This record gives sequence, C-alpha cells and structure tokens, in this order.
Amino acid sequence: MKRIIGFILCLAMIALLGSCASKRDLIGTWNLVSYSSGEGEIQVTGGTVLIFSEDGTGVKMVGGTLYFSFSYEYNGESIILKNIENVDGSTTEGSTQSISLSGSSLQITGGDTTANYTRAS
Repeated sequence: MKRIIGFILCLAMIALLGSCASKRDLIGTWNLVSYSSGEGEIQVTGGTVLIFSEDGTGVKMVGGTLYFSFSYEYNGESIILKNIENVDGSTTEGSTQSISLSGSSLQITGGDTTANYTRAS
C-alpha cells in the first residue's frame, strides 16, 4: 500500500513540475487571436503580435508597426510589464497581469480583459 501511495505521489510531482512554464517558454512571437472584456469575446484576424526577447524586453506590434516596447519579469504565474514606452514617446510604469502558458497557447489577463495568443510558426 505504501508503494502505491508513493507511486501516486511521484506521478503527481512529475505532472506538477511538467506544468510549470519558464521564461524560456515565453520567448518568441505570439499572435493575438481573440480577446474578451465585459462585452464578450472578439476574434482577431491577424496583425497584432507580442514579441518577448530573452533579455527581458519585448514589443507589441500592430499591423507591422511598433505600438509600444517594454521590459518584463515572468514568474510562471504572472507577468510584470515595466517601462512601457509608447510610440508617441510617453511612458507608463506598467502593470502585473496573470498569465497562462500551455504549449502554443498564451493567455494574459489584466483587469476585466483577457487576451489569447498563439505562438507564431
């Protein structure tokens, strides 16, 4: 009986460790596919991307044009966007948003808005 319980606990630990996403998993280009707010979900047909670089910086592009740049910290459960620099030169301190990363799907939630992205191929 102790062996069975030990085996089940080992499987649970492996599953838990396997589900933890690292910064390495976030790095790359992500295409916005939909977002939702108080008005429901809206499908997006291309043009908006987030690019996360290994050095902790990133950009948001809309229609191939820079929308804003930022630095970020990621801990597997939340992302902190910092030092946001808009195209007009204005800056924003940033915010902490919850994040869910699973394979090629990324979901970022801040306030009442959730954005869904897929990894660019």
